[in-house]
Amino acid sequence: MKDLVVPFLREDVKAKLMTTAAGGEKEDEPQEGTVKSANYINPSIPSRQLSLTSEAKMGALKKAMKYMYQKTDEELLRRCGIEGKHYAASTSVTLCLWQDLICVGHLGDSRICLIYITEQNLKSFEGVTAFKDAVHGSTGARAVVTSASAAGALANKNEDVASKENDENAKPAEDIESNKKELKENSIGVDSYVPKTLDADWIAPGAVRTDSIPVAKVDEIIEGNFVTNDHKPDQGEERQRIEASGGSVEYLHNHQNKPFIRGGDFQQRKLLGESPMQLQYSRAFGGKDLKPFGLIADPTVNVTKREKQFVGFILASDGLWDVLSADVAARTATKAFLNKSNPSEALVNKAVHQSCDNITAICVFYDSVGGER
Repeated sequence: MKDLVVPFLREDVKAKLMTTAAGGEKEDEPQEGTVKSANYINPSIPSRQLSLTSEAKMGALKKAMKYMYQKTDEELLRRCGIEGKHYAASTSVTLCLWQDLICVGHLGDSRICLIYITEQNLKSFEGVTAFKDAVHGSTGARAVVTSASAAGALANKNEDVASKENDENAKPAEDIESNKKELKENSIGVDSYVPKTLDADWIAPGAVRTDSIPVAKVDEIIEGNFVTNDHKPDQGEERQRIEASGGSVEYLHNHQNKPFIRGGDFQQRKLLGESPMQLQYSRAFGGKDLKPFGLIADPTVNVTKREKQFVGFILASDGLWDVLSADVAARTATKAFLNKSNPSEALVNKAVHQSCDNITAICVFYDSVGGER
């Protein structure tokens, strides 16, 4: 799935931003041929786009996210038709970070959890000052992260998109040495110092490095909150669409009485000896033979500006959320991040012996937190 989602979103964000900057709107066509997967958006954006209002940028990102889901589903259905995969389906959560904006899109019951520190708790510790590095510089990488329930673990490092020429606000070399000294004094190894950051151009004045949060205070100050709402078949709007399309919503006793979407041809196919699929989510990629009966791939998309309390995000399938609360997951991931372990792996290991479902988890952390935004 990520081989479709990420390239499509990468191109759509660039196209929508350029079209909006030009003062028009048009329908983009998918590129022909194979587009290689990428994890960071680094489009060559005309200077006029930098003067766009936040509202215009947010609108462009939302359109790009929705159009990406449409194109991805069309391509997946085409492939499923060729391969005879009539019921292959996947939920999805997608996170796009561009400048100081956050765009979230999702289908089904996978979720995104925001990791944050309340404004009051931000004042309860002193961290290491965060600033741009003059040696490597940065143009501010744009992250695209996607998770699908059928996907495996994903771990990628930021590619160097450094541009020393564009880094006019960088700190002098003596400040970098001072910062390294501060890291050492705060028991943060100099070897762990990463000389470029994901959000370098968007570090707020007075912000501190995320990796300087005291591990001992994580349980006290870190909180989690879901920023997506599941698409379930028995929800009012979802049920109405399914039943209007000839499908039905059934509660299955052997699945804890959870609601499932069932196609209008379910009984007929059973009589023919087939094994027709039922899904416990009402929106998904794929699901070719359930699409005529109300299953859709129209995502819920929200765009917001980054706040100083935001620490990072967890993208995970329902196998994780069936057994971990948002707070527990946020604290588990943050502890692993601060201990320089893999946060995603820590979450899966914590949940795998309790969950009856497959688990996918991806974590993203900002390099700085706090400051004045």
